[in-house]
Amino acid sequence: MNISKCMFSAMWVAVLTTGCLSGSAGKPGIVPLSDLSTNPIVWIDWPEMTLYIPPSNAASVGSVVPKLRVEGESIIIEAKYDMRTKPAVTTFNLNELGMPKEKASSAKVFWMNPDGTKHELEIKAKKVGCG
Repeated sequence: MNISKCMFSAMWVAVLTTGCLSGSAGKPGIVPLSDLSTNPIVWIDWPEMTLYIPPSNAASVGSVVPKLRVEGESIIIEAKYDMRTKPAVTTFNLNELGMPKEKASSAKVFWMNPDGTKHELEIKAKKVGCG
């Protein structure tokens, strides 16, 4: 094995054993909001919700890949680190996720931390650009 492959393998072992990809506590692999240098930006324009995760220090560990679920009038975001390249902007279809149009206007969006705490994210009135 050449030196660069050995170094890459050693770095991966170090990352995985120190917990950088497994979260600090609670649900393994979930990205805490505190890992991001700026809060994500959310827009809802029925039936779509757009999520922009600004570049942060966390991006040096891996991409932040969000998953979304609907609980009544709440939209819960759980993000994990992933070494694949993902776009900073992700669009979700709320109708396909089970949120009716009448609930979307009063929906609240929460970022789920590994310890189970939720932090409400601001929903921007209109999508004007990212960054």
